[in-house]
Amino acid sequence: MTLAVLVTLLCVPTPPVKAHAPVSQRIAAITELLQEHPSAALHLERAGLFRKSGHWAAAVRDCDTAMRLDPELAEVDLCRSRIALDRADVAGAVEHARAFLARKKAPAGYRTLSRARAGGGRTLEAASALQSAIDLAEVPGPDDFLGLARLRANDPLAAVATLDAGLDALGPLVVLQEEAVRLLAAASRYDEALRRLDLILAEIARPERWLAERARILAAAGRGPESWVAASDALAAIERLPASHRTTPIVRELEIELRARLAVTTEGTR
Repeated sequence: MTLAVLVTLLCVPTPPVKAHAPVSQRIAAITELLQEHPSAALHLERAGLFRKSGHWAAAVRDCDTAMRLDPELAEVDLCRSRIALDRADVAGAVEHARAFLARKKAPAGYRTLSRARAGGGRTLEAASALQSAIDLAEVPGPDDFLGLARLRANDPLAAVATLDAGLDALGPLVVLQEEAVRLLAAASRYDEALRRLDLILAEIARPERWLAERARILAAAGRGPESWVAASDALAAIERLPASHRTTPIVRELEIELRARLAVTTEGTR
């Protein structure tokens, strides 16, 4: 195999799900390349692939080799921390994440430390680490704000404030607004949840799912007639869909739920 082919293989993105064959192909490519071009970076790359495929002992060996070849490569500790997390070794994950951060303050290190702290039940410390990742990131991701909000879920207002910070930073992302709706409804702050749900409904093309959520929230708030209207609107939105969309499992399940909700609500008003 030529060097050009190997480099091409290494640059192919690894699919995040069911990636066993592509990962194996990339591991084989790196292994062949290492025979002629041994380097810490390649061993670290292969360690990450071994970790993703569940070959933890091989991943650790590659980390050891990478560290021996380049003791200044801080990312080795980050890889070790992630291996420890996969193996449910919380103490080891914290230790290696801290070792990485001692040499390199980077969002990835704080995200990994946050996961380790959360795995050990240290929610406040996990939230603090994830906040540090957000503060350091040039552009934080939606998952950063979602993760931090969930770590703060015991204080719904603080969690929603976190999501609002994400909305300010990233724009009107439905995934962040949806989480705010869920948190507010769970905290019985129904009017606020409905207000945010209306913001989502104003932005999306297919309203059936969100109208169904509106019906659920109104029912939880004890506003039965309004819940019936929202459920009716959701069902009407489903009936307007093309047949190919109506027959998907998710839409069929939603339709069954809505018809049952309408039946119960109608029975209750007799």
